[in-house]
Amino acid sequence: MNIPSLSPFDWISIAYSFLSLDTLRRLVKHWTSVWDEQVTELDRFLIQRTALFLLIPIGVLFHELGHVIATWQVGGTVVEFQWRIFWGYIIPSGYFTAVEYWWIALSGNVVSIALGLIALPAVVAIKKQVIKELLYSFAVVQLVYSLVFYPVFSFTGFEGDWVKIYDFSVRPYAQITLVIHVGILVGLWYVTSRRLLDPTKLRVQSDARAGEMIVDSSKDAIAHVSTADISSADEDKDKHEECHDR
Repeated sequence: MNIPSLSPFDWISIAYSFLSLDTLRRLVKHWTSVWDEQVTELDRFLIQRTALFLLIPIGVLFHELGHVIATWQVGGTVVEFQWRIFWGYIIPSGYFTAVEYWWIALSGNVVSIALGLIALPAVVAIKKQVIKELLYSFAVVQLVYSLVFYPVFSFTGFEGDWVKIYDFSVRPYAQITLVIHVGILVGLWYVTSRRLLDPTKLRVQSDARAGEMIVDSSKDAIAHVSTADISSADEDKDKHEECHDR
């Protein structure tokens, strides 16, 4: 019986999988606390671990499926599909042009980046604070890995997707990708440095607006009562003067 040897990535994935199980255990144990409206430091810690150890594997799966769909799209077949929780790969088969090879390599990363970018505006749209925190944590981890770590990792001898993506002989697609890549990084730097989508900051701003509305409502109520008192006093004065005239 031949037992396939495990790669370093498999060992890392196994270690992370134990952390995933531990995260799931902690999440179930503290579910009520995590799901209430008050996000404590412990809640935030579990939310961040959930994003990293429970949601990222789902992102990896969609990444590999992106490669599969692109392979089918250009007329190829997938002879091997591997999703190993925290990493994976596919082996496409077919007669591909340089552009088609480039597209197959890019497609999975487009899916990964799209997942992170979709999660960011959802932070504003969702009302429940714990979901905001979860989406924001997922977006940060997903985008940092997809746009920074994986591209750098690809050029350190591991021949990841970005070696093919940045094959600048594939004109103008590789060059356009570089411009978009840098543009997204600059935009994300601006958003994160100013904390424009930070859930904690958004919560503070929301509470401040709610407080202002309460103050404005109180002022309106006081003004209404004061006006009513003045009107009542005027009526009493008129009645008193009328009785005096008689």
